[in-house]
Amino acid sequence: MLNMKTAKCSCNVMNPISERQQYEINLVVHQDEIFRYQLLSRMKMDCEYFLGFGNMVEKYLWAGSVQLQIAYMKAIWNSFPKDGKPEWLTMRQIERYERRMAQ
Repeated sequence: MLNMKTAKCSCNVMNPISERQQYEINLVVHQDEIFRYQLLSRMKMDCEYFLGFGNMVEKYLWAGSVQLQIAYMKAIWNSFPKDGKPEWLTMRQIERYERRMAQ
């Protein structure tokens, strides 16, 4: 059985996230691989929209805030094995989103 208290996100975000948010991230990270790929893709599209036609309005982000969106994306990306990381998104790109979206 998975112990959610000890299963920590290895994500480095600008602002700390709450214990409740960490718990919710852990629930997502432990879903099946297909779900995580699909969610990460959706979150990437949300970032693109947020930075473009979304006029940097956080309500258009799946997670509801820049801080939480990036935390989820980093945790999901890190949840894949080294040889199973998405080719269409790198950690460097997620960090770039983080910097651009925090402005």
